[in-house]
Amino acid sequence: MEDEWQIAVVAGPPGAARDAAIRRLGAPGGDVRPLEVYGYLTAPTGSLVVGELSGDLADGYSKVSMLLSLGHRVLIVTEFDPGRLLSRFRGWPATAVVVGPVHTAPVLGGPVQASPIDDGLEAIGEGTYYDDGWAGRRNTPIPVVRVASIAVADGAGRTVTGSLAPGLPFLVRVGIGDRRVESILPLDSPIFPSSLLPPDSAGWWLRAVLSRGVDTITEGALFLPRTGEGFSCPCTPGDPHLCTQGDRSFWLDLAAVAPRRPEPQQWQLALLHGATTVQIFEITLNGPAPAARAIYTLTKEFDDLGRFGGRNVSIQEGSLRDGRHYLLVNGSDGARVGSVLTDDQAGNAARLLRSTLFDRQLAGNSTLYDRQFGKSRDDYLTDLWEMARVGWTVHLGLFPDATDRDALREALTHGDGPGRIQVALAEGSRAAVPWQLVYGLPIADRAYVCPSVDEFGPGSSGTGIPDRCPHADKHDQPNGVLCPYGFWGLAHILEVPPSSARMTLAEATGESRPPTVVAARNDTLPGADWAAQRAALDLIDRACVVTTDTKSLRAALIAGADLLYLYCHGREVTGGGVALDFGKGGVLLPEDVGVWADVAPRIRWAQRRPLVVLNGCFTGVRLPETLADFASAFVQSTGAAGVLATEVVMESGLAAHVMSAFVTAWHTDRRGVGPAIRDVRWQLLARGNVMGLAYSPYCDADLRLP
Repeated sequence: MEDEWQIAVVAGPPGAARDAAIRRLGAPGGDVRPLEVYGYLTAPTGSLVVGELSGDLADGYSKVSMLLSLGHRVLIVTEFDPGRLLSRFRGWPATAVVVGPVHTAPVLGGPVQASPIDDGLEAIGEGTYYDDGWAGRRNTPIPVVRVASIAVADGAGRTVTGSLAPGLPFLVRVGIGDRRVESILPLDSPIFPSSLLPPDSAGWWLRAVLSRGVDTITEGALFLPRTGEGFSCPCTPGDPHLCTQGDRSFWLDLAAVAPRRPEPQQWQLALLHGATTVQIFEITLNGPAPAARAIYTLTKEFDDLGRFGGRNVSIQEGSLRDGRHYLLVNGSDGARVGSVLTDDQAGNAARLLRSTLFDRQLAGNSTLYDRQFGKSRDDYLTDLWEMARVGWTVHLGLFPDATDRDALREALTHGDGPGRIQVALAEGSRAAVPWQLVYGLPIADRAYVCPSVDEFGPGSSGTGIPDRCPHADKHDQPNGVLCPYGFWGLAHILEVPPSSARMTLAEATGESRPPTVVAARNDTLPGADWAAQRAALDLIDRACVVTTDTKSLRAALIAGADLLYLYCHGREVTGGGVALDFGKGGVLLPEDVGVWADVAPRIRWAQRRPLVVLNGCFTGVRLPETLADFASAFVQSTGAAGVLATEVVMESGLAAHVMSAFVTAWHTDRRGVGPAIRDVRWQLLARGNVMGLAYSPYCDADLRLP
């Protein structure tokens, strides 16, 4: 990484080792000028500036911000620990070399604010500069760094550095701003995603929810101003501030009672804006010392969180140490639901949903659909019935409490439009449920058949679908109801945005048009099926690169693309994973994608980050026993914007038809992945076909082409 940095730190005492490290990074060793002496530089953009940071940290940070904004590479020489220094410049590629003992940098009162600089520079907003001689050119803004700090204190507010006193009150403290020295989070914890919050002239109220497994312990509110540090205060969330400066505290204190048993315990702390889960932290108590780590975060820099408004429900899904998995549901209306699943329950739920869907399509090796990928009304009704019964069984397993189910249904119908569900899958959790197959309406034998079954079933247009069932007032029947709106994938817009502390969750695959496409196919699949897909891809990019082997595919992807489309066989491998089979062109495993990211020529997309469509059999399967999967590999290793994958075996002709329709809708309607795949599901339902529910989106629901 040393040859890819924009900002670097050489940390340690003066001497030969420090000089050698400076030379290794491309600068002469010896005497180094203090950063404070630098003003506006006339050196060419991209030139290397070397400066020592030792005295006035605030001024030094401002000078670094100025130099970076002018396009220079900055090498900081210091005796301070580089972790805290680099945490203030997370928007830039960085490296650090430690050559000897270092000191901890003092904590500043707040994020460094860029001040007006002499030499003709004028401050434009926070850390953005231009020079009058450059005809008003504005440079890249320097992000204001705000991180979450978490600390543990006893009931009197004294920091706890060891085990808690059993059965006595204690505090979990959370704040957002400059990192506090008492924070138990690692130095490399992700920046708080404030810039992804909805635009607001003053700031945003956030909920901090402390839980243990599925049990909510307590919650509180933090206010995050548009700039500067967050604070807690006695004001009512959502109302104007009436508090004084003296009423405000950096820390929000969440009170709890320590467990009576002394063994280590895991707690969770979630930060939410409305129903959207922004960050989740796992806190370990009763170990040698309290510790915390981020297990879910929407983005690295959070520059555009305004797009995440309008979610009805977020489902936090994580793992516990005893092999169980927890589900915590937060609604925009304040509803909160929790449940626990074992590994076996989670795996069985996923397998049951997938096997029932598989049986709707194939009998042996023969398709059950006609040449137009449709079915008769009776067969369609049978399919809906079988899937609804299984989907309801899984729904009961996930949410066994009746009042919880009531609260969840109410939250999903809160507001206008289709319900929007965010699934926040914590790092390490393997209990991935195909949420689109969950059926949320009660159903039993002799259930009432909603008129929507026929109105939007075989023979209908598949267009102009209402956001909500127009016959919902008839759903409260003694034996429940069969209705297509009972399936979450038809009624709602679903998203499973992968957690990534390294990359910002993409809203678009790129910034500039025209969009580009790279495709790979197994050339043993029927040519007619490929022709339909190629026609859809040509709508986006007529110069689409098409390969038939993994080596050429890797070479074609180095520069990135807006859509990576893989049409191939999926096959199981030893250990429960999935491989993409390109016939004579080779096999691609999730581990191979990791190699692409780690070995030259490295694939780590930053500008064009594709949606990866894996149009093969069960390419999106995740189970508790699965070690690696393609959704995680493409997003977290190579930086893809997201993945659209299948949950079951797909007949090649049907797979070609479904994804041709999706690509066309995604490109033509200029809508996000979530609304586009929902539209395609309804179009298929108009043929009596339920297989649109086989595709799972692991991305922002609003992900679009540039």
